[in-house]
Amino acid sequence: MNAFYALYLFRHPVQADLDSTFATVNEAIYNYMQGPSEFTIIGTFKHWDVTAFLPRITVPTLLTVGEFDEVGPELVKTFAGRIPGARYEQLAGAAHITTWDARDRMIMVVRDFLRSADSSITRSGP
Repeated sequence: MNAFYALYLFRHPVQADLDSTFATVNEAIYNYMQGPSEFTIIGTFKHWDVTAFLPRITVPTLLTVGEFDEVGPELVKTFAGRIPGARYEQLAGAAHITTWDARDRMIMVVRDFLRSADSSITRSGP
């Protein structure tokens, strides 16, 4: 699992955050939803699929993905294409936890998105 995590979950972990994450993870909930690992999906997520609902999303939406993300950039890009007006950002060199692997870029992307979302809501609001 550690080799998988180092490639697809986080490439540049913040050690204090990593330690805290592993120390506080609720394994009972993770196992219930996912299963015992990333490779054995037997939990409630196994058959969970909400892709049919994506076109119904009507709020500003940002989907981010790391270049080496375990989810896969092409899948996330497909989801973004199904959400009207969604913004898609792939973060170069990052795995799943983009805030560790591409911190500055992720902050910039989120700030830019929030500013644009705020201005679009302000313009179209009452």
